[in-house]
Amino acid sequence: MTPLQIQFKELVVKRVGTGCEITCMVCDMAAGMGVQIATGTRERQVMGWTFHNNILVPNFSIQLSTTVLKGIAFVYGQKDIYVWGMYDGQM
Repeated sequence: MTPLQIQFKELVVKRVGTGCEITCMVCDMAAGMGVQIATGTRERQVMGWTFHNNILVPNFSIQLSTTVLKGIAFVYGQKDIYVWGMYDGQM
């Protein structure tokens, strides 16, 4: 085993949506709130999570009407996120 394999420890396993492919993901450290995580899937779902004290808590989930996600980003200093479409170029 390499040193990296010895240090890795799986903390949480969650099914995202219906198990469809995750196409994008972003994380950010929020002061005192743990890690904020957002994921996007091929089935057009955007989900937000908070990881704090080894607990993964879902914050929101929304399914977009037409946009398959290829990119996602937190908006600095706000509670918003930007998403980019894979085929239509929408933001």
